[in-house]
Order: sequence, then C-alpha cells, then structure tokens
Amino acid sequence: MNQKDTSQHPGSLEEARDVFDAWRNNPHRTRKIPEDLWNVAIGLCGRYSICEVSKALRLSYKDLKVRVREHEAALSPKPFVDLGMLLPSQAGMVVECEIGARNRMRIQCSGPIDSGVVDLVKAFLATGR
Repeated sequence: MNQKDTSQHPGSLEEARDVFDAWRNNPHRTRKIPEDLWNVAIGLCGRYSICEVSKALRLSYKDLKVRVREHEAALSPKPFVDLGMLLPSQAGMVVECEIGARNRMRIQCSGPIDSGVVDLVKAFLATGR
C-alpha cells in the first residue's frame, strides 16, 4: 500500500484523514503516533476547531488540545522584564525563574543586579530550559 507523504501538510480534514488512515493501516507502524502526524493535526487546528480535528482524525481531544497549547506557547513571545530598570540597588536579592514544572533557575545575588545577571535570565527565558 502506498503511504502518503506527510511532509506536506494536508489542506483539508479529508486529506488528513487519508494520511492518518494510511498510517493506521500500515502493518509495520509504531504504536505511538509520529510527530509529523501530530504536526498535521496541529496545523489543521488553525482552520478547524480542536473538536472537529480530533473527531475527524480519531485522536484524543485532550492530547490534541495539550499539543496545540504547547505549540502556541512555543510561538508566543516570552515576556521579559528588565530587572535592572525596575529595582533599586539592593544589598541582597534572589531571582527565581520558572518555565514549566521542570525548568527552574534560582540566582542569589549579594549585591546589586548587574548586566550579567540580566543576561543570564534573558538567556534562560529565550531557550526555555
């Protein structure tokens, strides 16, 4: 059976359903849905609702919703506040940053915040790690 190329995102739910069906009908497929197929589903959520996509492609609504939100969060700009501009010189300070449940950073300063600390926080927020 010919398997459709998933590198080009289908333009409609019907085309995407065909791609998912081809994957599901492949006897050598993996049990987990490949990332490129998830990306097809996520791409369709810009034109269709998550409910419509999950029903048409027979995907878990909850799993698709989580992936769509993660995708949107990755695309949105990260807010950054330049601490050096807002805070007066302090004798000591703790800066804590958190991205998600596992990505945390804590900096304990014994003097005023300098550009090195600000650059470190910017780098942490930019990478999301």
